[in-house]
Amino acid sequence: MNPEDNAGVRMRLRVASACTLILACSWITVAQTKTEAATTAMCRIIAKPGAYASKMVSVEAVYAGSFEGAYLVDPICRKSVCFTTQEGNPNIAAITVRGPYPRTPKSNFELIKDEEYDKFEKFAYATVENLQPQYEVTAIFTGRIDRCNNFKVDKNGFGNGFGQMGQSEFQLVLLSVFDVKVKQAKGILTPEKSVLPDQIPTKR
Repeated sequence: MNPEDNAGVRMRLRVASACTLILACSWITVAQTKTEAATTAMCRIIAKPGAYASKMVSVEAVYAGSFEGAYLVDPICRKSVCFTTQEGNPNIAAITVRGPYPRTPKSNFELIKDEEYDKFEKFAYATVENLQPQYEVTAIFTGRIDRCNNFKVDKNGFGNGFGQMGQSEFQLVLLSVFDVKVKQAKGILTPEKSVLPDQIPTKR
């Protein structure tokens, strides 16, 4: 093998080693972040708001979205929190909030766009002719819980929180999504004590 061939082999080995190192570091970062997230449920978050504010959590939930807002609904108690990502939600046209948007911590993570996220995005944002969701998507969502301090809703239904009309005390800022399960939607049903009872689909 001549010197030029040797140099080419060494260069390829260096590139391969660098790529392996980058992937390993990325995996370690993701694994550490998931490890730091507390496994909980929406019902617990809402029942003990101070315990989870600004914390990383992992929750199993049903995605409920329309052009007016996106929410994660607990399949057991039917309670929900507003859902977003650092990049926003592509299927939401506008959200009406009265007053300033609640202040939230500065982000120190980026949305993980892996195969599970691609699957979630494909089915969660699919709609039929009347803009209702085509699929019911359940998954384990990991992200940061933001809370609106001194949350309240006035007599006209306007709140100072997150989401449509500021009616949600909490929002989850997505880091990653896992174990995505999909089935055909059976229409929009009304969760108990929902912030948007005419918008959120739940299981029958």
